[in-house]
Amino acid sequence: MPAALELEQTPPAPLGRWIIWIIFTLVLSLIAWACIGTIDEVAVSRGKVVPSGRVKVVQPLEEGVIGAIHVDEGDKVKAGQLLMELDPAMDTADLEGLRKNLAAARLEKEMLAAERDGRAPEEQVLSGLLADSGLAPGFLEELRRLKTAGEAAHRAKEDALKLTIAQREKEISLERTKQEQAEKKYMLEQLTQQEKPSEDKSMLDALNRRNDLLTAQQEVESAITNVRKLTDSLEEAKKNLQALNEERGQTLLASIVEKDKTIHALEAELLKAQTKVGYRKLVSPADGTVLGIAAQTIGGIVTPAQPVITIVPDGTELIVEGTLLNKDIGFVSAGQEVRVKIDTFPFQKYGTLRGEVTEISADAIDDPELGTVYRMKVKLLEQRLNVNGSPVPVTPGMTVSAEVKTGDRKIIEFFLSPILKYAEESLTLR
Repeated sequence: MPAALELEQTPPAPLGRWIIWIIFTLVLSLIAWACIGTIDEVAVSRGKVVPSGRVKVVQPLEEGVIGAIHVDEGDKVKAGQLLMELDPAMDTADLEGLRKNLAAARLEKEMLAAERDGRAPEEQVLSGLLADSGLAPGFLEELRRLKTAGEAAHRAKEDALKLTIAQREKEISLERTKQEQAEKKYMLEQLTQQEKPSEDKSMLDALNRRNDLLTAQQEVESAITNVRKLTDSLEEAKKNLQALNEERGQTLLASIVEKDKTIHALEAELLKAQTKVGYRKLVSPADGTVLGIAAQTIGGIVTPAQPVITIVPDGTELIVEGTLLNKDIGFVSAGQEVRVKIDTFPFQKYGTLRGEVTEISADAIDDPELGTVYRMKVKLLEQRLNVNGSPVPVTPGMTVSAEVKTGDRKIIEFFLSPILKYAEESLTLR
């Protein structure tokens, strides 16, 4: 059996030995590395970037219907920039009505002032007020008609009193003439009465002269009485005319004062309505970023003081709000270092941000997906990532993973822990 002897006498190939030794060495090295090497233990918290405070909330003054939304969440805005418009249809109608009422009141006041001053209204003023008000030209014509009617009624009363005065003056003049004639006649009768009667004249003539004297005296007294009565009537007519004019002036003045009050009230209402229309435009109170828009439906209803848009002012400190699993709560405390990974920017390429745990909620809450969790806040020690050579600021709303270092652990423990756990649990079984 020369072939078998030759095979037995042939020495083993060195390559196989080398492979075995290499594998053995690698296994020993891996075991040694697992026993010596350590890795970080971390508690992972999912959350998002939010402002730490000082957010600006935009709210409507009154109930309204959303007409337009000019920004989206995450947009950068400037102070005074238009964010949202509420439908101003109803307020605009009220505003137009107030403007017309105000113009009408001013037109009426001008007509009353012209009538009081006894002048013609200033056509330029009337035309300007009419053009600004949007009132129909017929309104001014109606005011003119009413003014003419009022003046005509007053003039009729005034003319009647003036006619009475003229008649009384004429009657007084006639009565004064009669009085003068009666006085002359009375003086003549007195002279005649003083003459000595002739012997041949009878007592009857003397009696007649005496009667004539008495008659002349009565005529004088009657004329004086009539003049006095007519004078009193004249004075009364003059007083009535003066009272009529004064009453007319007072009535016009009272109407002007009332119109002034109406104008002031309408001006205040108009200013209020204009302010309300201005409040229908919601603007940004500061430079910043739109954090959230609560009402995003065109045609939707918003109520007074309802928060509709939230603005984060520039320079506001940002933090991370996340949830910490119940199994990790015993290993995390305030002050621990945090590594924050931004979902938008893969950490393998753009790196992470440094942070620090600042607050952990005292009570747990139930999460439908994660079960019992705790709220955790992380202060961002860095708020910019280097993206393609440019610093990019972190903005509110970005989702993140916050990893809190809770300790070190040997690599071999990851392999032995399941075995030891299984062995311990198996020994407790009956």
